[in-house]
Amino acid sequence: MRKTFLLSLCLSGVLLTGCSTLGNEEETSPAQAEQASDTRAEEAAPQAAGEEGAGKEKPAAVERPFQANILYGLLAAEMAAERGRFDVTLINYVEAAKRTRDPGVIRRAMQFAQGLGADNAQYQVAKTWLDVDPDNLEALRVASVQAIKHNDYETALGYMEKIYAQDERAGFDNLGNYAAGLPAEEQEKLIDTFQKLLAEHPKRSEIAFNLAVLQYTVGRADEAIATLKPLLEKDAEYQPAIALYSTLLFEAGERDEAVSYLRSQTRRYPESRKLGTLYARMLVDAKQLQAAQDEFERLTELSPENHTLRLSYALVALENNQSKLAREQLEMLLEQNAHVNEAHFYLGRLAESTGKSDKALSHYLQVEGGPQFFSALTRAGEIQAEQGELDTALDRLERLRLRMPDQADRLWLVEVDLLNDIDRPYEAVAAADQAIAEFPENVSLRYARSMINDQLGNLAAAEQDLRWIIEHEPDNPVALNALGYTLTVKTDRYDEAMELISRAHELAPDNPAILDSLGWLHFKMGNKQKALDYIRTAYENFPDPEVAAHLGEILWSQGRQDDARRIWSHALDEHGQDDILIETLERLGVNLESD
Repeated sequence: MRKTFLLSLCLSGVLLTGCSTLGNEEETSPAQAEQASDTRAEEAAPQAAGEEGAGKEKPAAVERPFQANILYGLLAAEMAAERGRFDVTLINYVEAAKRTRDPGVIRRAMQFAQGLGADNAQYQVAKTWLDVDPDNLEALRVASVQAIKHNDYETALGYMEKIYAQDERAGFDNLGNYAAGLPAEEQEKLIDTFQKLLAEHPKRSEIAFNLAVLQYTVGRADEAIATLKPLLEKDAEYQPAIALYSTLLFEAGERDEAVSYLRSQTRRYPESRKLGTLYARMLVDAKQLQAAQDEFERLTELSPENHTLRLSYALVALENNQSKLAREQLEMLLEQNAHVNEAHFYLGRLAESTGKSDKALSHYLQVEGGPQFFSALTRAGEIQAEQGELDTALDRLERLRLRMPDQADRLWLVEVDLLNDIDRPYEAVAAADQAIAEFPENVSLRYARSMINDQLGNLAAAEQDLRWIIEHEPDNPVALNALGYTLTVKTDRYDEAMELISRAHELAPDNPAILDSLGWLHFKMGNKQKALDYIRTAYENFPDPEVAAHLGEILWSQGRQDDARRIWSHALDEHGQDDILIETLERLGVNLESD
């Protein structure tokens, strides 16, 4: 049995050579084994390197035996992997790679090192690989990245020069992106390394492109644009640079120029799916929905088998109020058995928007995963509640919690939100109590309970949950703002509210909800101009009905009744009978219809 087990392992690829002469290994000395392994590695290098080694005249690989202790180490490594002990597997393979210098073992060691994100192991294996095959591009790429991560920039520069010396089309797979997690000082060193490399190879588009990526990564967009311009002047067909350049222009506020430039490039390279997709998404961001829809239609016709493009086409059509077209594309995805969860979710939304509740429910119930799963659960639950089947919805959530224990906290949150949305706040609080007893450290559940208690007028309970969150997450701007705003509208503890909201504003200075809270607090404290400045900014970025109510009341208090009426009328047209907006109008005695 043991011999059969070992034989089955030996037949699994990399171990085959060692097993073929297992009985003779005692006759081979360590020195002889290492020499034989070195010879085998050199002879096998072109085969290991794949296309990278093509065209180099080297002898065919010759199979030689491993030492017994190395072979058993490899067997132990594979067995450890079967048991999930990848740390043991990695240690054994790195050691075996160094000792055997065998290309197959080296590649296997690199696979484990990269899969585990083990930087030190990757660097060790890459160096061993380069000892065996100094021109191997994969080893050079890994070694250059790891040299950078180890702050050894001169060595990295040497590896990069070897990469570019081999093949004019060779690149670093966007090596600049590795800079994102580095400290600022190390980012500067990395940029300096690429600048030196570009000075040595001024005609290499890949170097200039990676330098631009680096500059963009560290927030120096102007320098990135300056790097890309001469690159595109001499190499106008370098599509990665085209994509980055247009993105930089768009983000710099030059939206019209970016869209125009990318439109011309997509017409120049109509077969480029990447440029076309970037252009379509840019049009969506620029609110040019019809143009975006047309571009996604072109791309879908170009690549009808690309299901992700078809989904994007459907969603843009949906946002562009082209319901029939969106439905056709989503149903086509179902026929192709692609993006099934997303298709059912958005078909459910379409059905719900036309009052077809049963059809919508059927689609929502077929969403079994993906990013829309929890939203589909909520929508299905609300429809079932409207149909008098709330218990059915709650039973389903309970079954899902048993079946998906790792998602039980999120499923509890769905139940709490569902009960609150259908105007059963006391039951929602009871569900939240039960959920928090099971998950006492869950911030989302505590926040949800605090908001419902605030609605019910249970200020002490709401404040208790928010203070618990702030105690455990002192830099949580949402909780800081929520408590500060609650104190502003429910108490006269304005100094305490100011401390909380100001801290939230420091953490998230552009958040419209926080700007609204800060403005409303200033209004309560009599600082009307400051209040107007903050809330106007909030409204420009987030024209929510509550923000509109606040902005209108401040304008009204300053005698600007016509401006206030315009703000309120627009909010009613956009959002309907919002409770806070209606309460504001009634309190101030404003009748917009008669006015």
